[in-house]
Amino acid sequence: MRRMALALALLLPACGGVRPLSVGDPRLPADARRDVADAEDAVVAARARAADAEADWHAAAAFAERAADAGSRLGAAASALNQLATARLTLADAGLAVANAEQALAEARLTETYAETAMRHDLAVYELAPLNAEVESKRTEAAHLREAAQQQREALETTTQAWWTAWRQYTAGGGDSRPLWRELEP
Repeated sequence: MRRMALALALLLPACGGVRPLSVGDPRLPADARRDVADAEDAVVAARARAADAEADWHAAAAFAERAADAGSRLGAAASALNQLATARLTLADAGLAVANAEQALAEARLTETYAETAMRHDLAVYELAPLNAEVESKRTEAAHLREAAQQQREALETTTQAWWTAWRQYTAGGGDSRPLWRELEP
């Protein structure tokens, strides 16, 4: 019961004036409770993905910092390593933006689900047009951010190939690789 109250407390700010429904509400048929539960689960999953994306960003930032320190001993390969670190951080930024947008979309869908379910079962009356527009706006924003993240993935691939080319040249020229790998490890 305490978990349910905590979950509802976390969901309330996302509802924007729409009262949350309980999956245990006896007035709701099983399929409606299932729809509400699915929408609530989607919010929880989106929040977890956003937390993971934030952790990925911190890991990319730490790598960039370690790469800046290690790069000073790499000569011409240092530039390629710094570009790689920057590309990884840029991709992590894009991933975090996508995760946050998808969380906002899940929260908007939850609000929409609460409102639609309440109206369908004569529990409350809401204006659905603004809720539907909000969901569509969040969906469009998330789609644009996913496209931008895909472009960043492609840029990272190109940058990674350039790094490995520079690395091969560095080691072929007699550069010592052992200290670099120890410094770049998390």
